[in-house]
Amino acid sequence: MKITINANQVKYDTGKAFLITIPRSKGWKFWIPSKLVYSNRDGHSKSVYIPDDMEIHCVDRKGEKFEIDAEQLASYFDHVSIGQKQDPIYHHVPGKVEAKETTVDEELMR
Repeated sequence: MKITINANQVKYDTGKAFLITIPRSKGWKFWIPSKLVYSNRDGHSKSVYIPDDMEIHCVDRKGEKFEIDAEQLASYFDHVSIGQKQDPIYHHVPGKVEAKETTVDEELMR
């Protein structure tokens, strides 16, 4: 699933991971690998890709750790895309082409 977040929700960036705050929660934050976070064109938001079977390790204000699944995390965010509607895939198979025999001019040979 893809979640769109504001850039100001990113509290810390180590280069390998981002610490992201969860809106409409009690100060919860979670770490996500930077390979799953992409900047959007507008520069004010980011896209976070979360696998459906991923367990997210969260931390609250007091420092207590707990886990939630991807669906619970998605319920806190406004802009969530679960799966994407894809256009049908058309495969083009070209027709068989017969090989032609070519010859070289004698003048061009050494």
